[in-house]
Amino acid sequence: MFSSIGMKNNNQISFTSELSLQFGIDYNHYWNNPQYVSSHGLATNFHSDFTLLSSDELSLYAGLRHAPFSFLTYDAGLRISSYDHKKKIFFALDPRININFPINKSQNILLHYGIYHQYFHKAGMTDGGLPTDYFFLVDKNYKPEYAHSISIAYNTAFPNNNYSFIAELYFKQLYNVVESQSNILELMMGEFNYMSGIITGKGRNYGINLLLHKNKGIVRGYLSYSLGWTMRNFPDIAPGYTIPAKYDRRHNLVAVSSVQINRRWRIGGMFTLASGNPYAKPKYAYILNGKIICEYGPYNGATLPLYHRLDISADYLAMDNHIGELGINLSLYNVYCHDNVQFIIPSNDFTMKPVSIINTILPSLSIYFNF
Repeated sequence: MFSSIGMKNNNQISFTSELSLQFGIDYNHYWNNPQYVSSHGLATNFHSDFTLLSSDELSLYAGLRHAPFSFLTYDAGLRISSYDHKKKIFFALDPRININFPINKSQNILLHYGIYHQYFHKAGMTDGGLPTDYFFLVDKNYKPEYAHSISIAYNTAFPNNNYSFIAELYFKQLYNVVESQSNILELMMGEFNYMSGIITGKGRNYGINLLLHKNKGIVRGYLSYSLGWTMRNFPDIAPGYTIPAKYDRRHNLVAVSSVQINRRWRIGGMFTLASGNPYAKPKYAYILNGKIICEYGPYNGATLPLYHRLDISADYLAMDNHIGELGINLSLYNVYCHDNVQFIIPSNDFTMKPVSIINTILPSLSIYFNF
């Protein structure tokens, strides 16, 4: 469980049309219970102990936006933050800068650099691809995670802005990265402790994002492709940045299209194709002293199968007047019934069983009213 409440005050002063200043204050109070875990229907039902932790974060920030020349606009800012957890206080300075170089009216190049601090960690078990992520607060044992981020992007619009294209190269160097070496068997046996399996190290995220967008016409949509590496360096496991993170998804392709048949009817579709997430593949399992012991292969050394899915939808506009819009939407999820593997769990005979949550068409009918 992770919750927060806070307040934010933002102000802006415009000196000229080319120069403005933004500044403000941001406060957040966090509640966290990473140890509260429940399980139903795997092999046993249980609820872990409830231990509530809390912390406070206070930030002051300011940013200057300036366009000194027709070929240059920059946005520079600084965020000063403090974090308090049981009287353990951390301070951080996060500078950021964006520089925009307009080539002409339809093309520009954008450079970005920034430092980002985060006062809570996200960890997850590596075996089987199960959705077992959990959050825990920064404390005296686990320092804030932070990253140096740099990117360069190129934007262009085709004639009459019918099409637009974006290409981005990015690189992030991360510090104080955490992941968990706990496994699903600990959850099933009720022996999970979020502190016991934590490993720390560094990370590197880098890759390229491409986006082609059709903005006008009867047929609209976009095609996006991402090629990225999310690598981790955990010295206790292996030297160098050789371990893919649990969230590493090397290839990700998304195609979205909609057709406005007439004023009342619109149809659309979305196709997704993505690499499977890494996980530690179990080699074998056995019982020792009444406990299930599982031996694993290399950390995040295997990947789930390729993921792909097609969804389609149809919208009918039943009413459109001064009162509002009344419409009906029919959607079909996973049209060709592909059996995508979401995760892998141990079965009763100690073998690992692939699990697909949705392996058939899932229809959805909704009525909406906009006013």
